Amino acid sequence: VEAFRGEPAMVARKIVSRKVREMVRFFRDAKTAFIYLVDEANGVPLADAEYEPYPLSLPEPAIENMLLKALPFMHICCMYARGSAGGVSGLVKLIFEAAYPHVPPSW
Repeated sequence: VEAFRGEPAMVARKIVSRKVREMVRFFRDAKTAFIYLVDEANGVPLADAEYEPYPLSLPEPAIENMLLKALPFMHICCMYARGSAGGVSGLVKLIFEAAYPHVPPSW
């Protein structure tokens, strides 16, 4: 708490940096990542065959570099989806609507 009072920007930078490293580690451990285009008007990823070549599958060596570059845009997209829907329902639609046909029934 004292460090935050003294230098809030530095503390915030450290916290964000730590969370970004955790996210990069998650994708690195998964060894897979995809890039989707998002229809911002409807708040859903464009994942049908008509939108080929999307989703793009990223090769493992490119995941960390691409994630670090794309993260600000991913954040803006999520914030827009949440704001345009008036709440968390926009995020639910963004994350789960396109995934629904691909989710196994056991889940």
